[in-house]
Amino acid sequence: MKKLILLDLDDTVVDLFGGLQKLWPDTHLNDNAWSICETLNITHKEFWAKILEVPTFWEDLEYTAWGRELVSFVKFKNDGILKFVTAPTRCPEACRGKQRWIHKHFGEDFNGLTLTEDKTICARPDHILIDDREYNLTAFQKA
Repeated sequence: MKKLILLDLDDTVVDLFGGLQKLWPDTHLNDNAWSICETLNITHKEFWAKILEVPTFWEDLEYTAWGRELVSFVKFKNDGILKFVTAPTRCPEACRGKQRWIHKHFGEDFNGLTLTEDKTICARPDHILIDDREYNLTAFQKA
């Protein structure tokens, strides 16, 4: 049975951490974007408000250092098929911004994006998830 590889976006293909570092250039952020509020000593509300100050934050994010190569590899292994599974986050602009990023890099007709908090809804015996968060991988494998 051929496996279909699903890709996470944030910090797997897209450099979310790098984008966050640009918002707080005078602070050395550790490489765990999920503890940034602690590092910056700010609330989640302040964190998301800062991102909202940049209307094109999500669509202007760059690839991770390995993102383009990873996409090419997955596309090759999936016989030309690309599927992304990513969380919408608590930022109201994230869904639209992530979709704009996808269209910017893969064309307006690309429709292989699933936005969900629960990536296990995409879990099947013939699916593999590539994600930067251990929690998502473990949950996906158990589903």
